[in-house]
Amino acid sequence: MSLTKVIVILVLSGLGLFALLLFYALSPSIRNVSDNMAFKDFINMEVRSQTAMYLHQCDKGSYRFISTVISKDSVTICKPSFNLPIGSVFLIKEIKKYTNNAGSGTTSLFVLGECASPQGNKMEFEFDWCSIDNTKEQTTLLPHAFWQKETDSRINYIN
Repeated sequence: MSLTKVIVILVLSGLGLFALLLFYALSPSIRNVSDNMAFKDFINMEVRSQTAMYLHQCDKGSYRFISTVISKDSVTICKPSFNLPIGSVFLIKEIKKYTNNAGSGTTSLFVLGECASPQGNKMEFEFDWCSIDNTKEQTTLLPHAFWQKETDSRINYIN
């Protein structure tokens, strides 16, 4: 084998390894954190909203896990479907942590579950609870979730 072929093989191998390293470093990481101590109390449990919620149908790229998104805001880039009044029942199935490794270093917590449409159909939903700065290795007080009363204590989450 000639020296030129060896150099070409080494260069191509190096470029391939560099591309794999970039992909690994920049791709987001997704973890199910439902078994975290902070969330165990309301997983697979029905909760009632303490505020009006809005259900939106989102296009690809406007959501992380489920295209049916609920939020506290009626204005969004997604197509509004219907309003969910105070006291609406939700089944919390899991909570996922989405970490963006591409530079911001933020972690977003998403609540995934089921709710009933006005017609009575069960619909899966996603709720973007909050973003956490994961450069700090400490507990974080999460904002009140839509099912918590303002008088409830905030949830301590260890990242």
